[in-house]
Amino acid sequence: MRRLQYLDYGQNKDRCLHVVLSDRAYASILSEVMKNGDNETGGVLLGTIYKNIWYVVESVDPGLVTTNTQDFFRWDAEYVNHLLDKLCPIYRFMISIVGFWHRHPGSMDFFSSTDENTIRSNLKNSKYGLLSMLVNIDPKLRMTFYYCWQETLTRVKYDVGDEYFPVELLEYAKPDGIAEKNGIPESKRFEILPNKVYSSARFPKTVFPGKKPQGANPDTEQPAAQMENYRETIDRLQKENTELKNAAAERNAEKQALEEEIKNLKATIDELREEDKVSQRPDEIQVLSTAEEAADHNDDPPKEMCPSGTEIAGAAPETAEKETVSEETEPADNETLNEESEPADNGSDSEENASE
Repeated sequence: MRRLQYLDYGQNKDRCLHVVLSDRAYASILSEVMKNGDNETGGVLLGTIYKNIWYVVESVDPGLVTTNTQDFFRWDAEYVNHLLDKLCPIYRFMISIVGFWHRHPGSMDFFSSTDENTIRSNLKNSKYGLLSMLVNIDPKLRMTFYYCWQETLTRVKYDVGDEYFPVELLEYAKPDGIAEKNGIPESKRFEILPNKVYSSARFPKTVFPGKKPQGANPDTEQPAAQMENYRETIDRLQKENTELKNAAAERNAEKQALEEEIKNLKATIDELREEDKVSQRPDEIQVLSTAEEAADHNDDPPKEMCPSGTEIAGAAPETAEKETVSEETEPADNETLNEESEPADNGSDSEENASE
């Protein structure tokens, strides 16, 4: 069968740019290699891919029932699958198989034909390719990573350390997340009592008094704890922002209501003013007519006043004469009427008597 083609660093960077091992994964690999001495051993790499960087979170050991010799090893497939089923759901971001590793004798940092057949077989079940890592001790321990894709094997550079990870990739899942990853429906989930009893400040940061722990800064919190604090702060600020927005909306509604009330009051005042103007118009007209009449009367001859205050009017004699004439004529008229009417009455009476 045709051998796989080896490519140098950076040839497949659009698919695998870099590899990063967590401290836990690296420690697991070292422990497994040291335990088996000169014999071959290996394991399964679990992790995730983000922006073409392959993050190895866990390294699963080969199991209980294994075959380990200086030129061959076989893992316990049942045990490995069991661990995969248990470890993958416990992380916040689901991890899966991203590759394999095994030790080679001496300085042999390339694959045998048997290794290549195994790689081809594993690639059939992989959509994004796989990592395959070789461990050599010659005399120092070193690791060589390859990105396996189709018929190529590309060397890839790597780093070791949790500080190279996005903190979320190393966080463990919450209870609901674990239940969801395990396919447990909500109807069968149960509540969990809080586990925090004391503040973390009450516990020692190191077992070596006066000495900083390696790989950690006792003056600062761990990344996961920092992220949790950041999330709590963000949630609190978002809640406060929402409350402020609601309060502003209420104040705006109150302001609009007051403005509407002021507008209505102004309209009422305007209406009252108009009514007051209308009610005042007849008085103005009456005053005006009185003034005009007074102006007309000013054309009459002025009245003279005697020293005692009695009026002496020029038209008074005429009026007196008229009154005298009327008094003299009225009795005469009455007598005439009486004299003329009486004979008529007598005549009529006589006619009535005659007729009887």
